[in-house]
Amino acid sequence: MAFDANAANALTVALTNLNTTLVAKGGERKAVNYLSFSERGDEDINDFITELEKAFAVNRVVDERKHLIASSCLKGIAANFYDGLAGITNWNTVGQAANTQLRPALITRFWSKAQATQYYNQYLALKQVPTQMVDDYANRFLELKRKVDPNNNTPVAYVVLKFVQGLLP
Repeated sequence: MAFDANAANALTVALTNLNTTLVAKGGERKAVNYLSFSERGDEDINDFITELEKAFAVNRVVDERKHLIASSCLKGIAANFYDGLAGITNWNTVGQAANTQLRPALITRFWSKAQATQYYNQYLALKQVPTQMVDDYANRFLELKRKVDPNNNTPVAYVVLKFVQGLLP
């Protein structure tokens, strides 16, 4: 079978036009890969969801498909948990019944009090070390703060005080 330059050019034009059409309509794409979650001891469900939702935004995933993509990212114990669910029809849609949403079901099942306590203890003990840049300390502080207070219920004055107390003099 010989190489047909005309067929190759036609295919290139067709694929380029298809890509242009999808981009123009804001269609879903896969610019970034999705993480997987299996509920190993070192995995945090909130970190997984945060990264998954970032990927949803970059990949322009419509709400109706988020639960399907999320379910494909579950492995091992998490996949078995999903297989046992019935009636999941969305990811996290306002106004929908909670028992039809995958996001809250995953948090309810895989959020660990032991892990939350570990993060809280790290947050309380966090101090800037002599070789650490303030930016690095601030990033770690914000990461732990997000884990111990995901809904931002702590008054800002307390957060600022805790941050300042952890800085080197």
